[in-house]
Amino acid sequence: MFGYIYKTTIKNKESSLDGFYYIGKRQKSEFDKNYYGSGKILKDYEKKYKNKGLYCEILERADSLEELNELEKKYISKFINDDRNINIASGGIGGNVMLGMPEELKDSYKRRISEAQKTRWSKMTELEKSETVKKMIKNRVHWGNSGKKFSEEWKKKQSDGMKKFYQENQERVQEIRDKIKATQSTEEYKKKYHDSRVKMWQNPEYRKKMSEIQRKIMKEKSLSGELDNFRFSRKGKKPWNKGIKLTEECKKKFSDSHKGKKLSEETKEKLRQRAIEQWKHQKGGK
Repeated sequence: MFGYIYKTTIKNKESSLDGFYYIGKRQKSEFDKNYYGSGKILKDYEKKYKNKGLYCEILERADSLEELNELEKKYISKFINDDRNINIASGGIGGNVMLGMPEELKDSYKRRISEAQKTRWSKMTELEKSETVKKMIKNRVHWGNSGKKFSEEWKKKQSDGMKKFYQENQERVQEIRDKIKATQSTEEYKKKYHDSRVKMWQNPEYRKKMSEIQRKIMKEKSLSGELDNFRFSRKGKKPWNKGIKLTEECKKKFSDSHKGKKLSEETKEKLRQRAIEQWKHQKGGK
């Protein structure tokens, strides 16, 4: 025997996958009782419950790799439309989900994945949703396109596609924007955002990182001469905050934040040099 086709059934009342099953192949001359499958959904289950409630059985044996692949495709095709089947690929070719999948099965696959995601999302609290999105954004560098260079043709195609989408779905896009705006205007959101920013700035590593980025930007602008233009480009123009009166609460916050602080000699020297630069620039411009 070269290998076998197996069926792993989940029998666990604690899980929402109770009664679901997975079909796969195993290249082993003997039955491996400790192996239940490599499917994504099955692996997610194992992360949470280990091998609790997993039952594996042999469906058919094969004498070659070619026969094993064909048998896997045969069994998955037979059960793929069953709502309790958790296979997401057509089998016989490994982990590429869509590659080689018959056209008649693609719609079923997309529908099942969509329904599974909607069900999972609907059961999450607002906080869990927020944390999930943060993790996705944080880990975006690990997605498949990391480090790739795209052609101008590809970029244009993507740009045109997005423009077309927004043109055809203006009402939906506006609805989403309104929802985001409404959410961000709530006191609860503002407090969460404020607390998250405070927490970030309390982290010494984050402050050091942001300081290094700012120094790099300022150095690049200084070398290109852009910094001087930026510093004095608003000469003679009305300041954005002119005429705006600070509230007593705001004044108190500013006062409290500066109480007891003493500038280092290094900081004083930097301020002095900056004042000299500004004076020289103004004198030279007359």
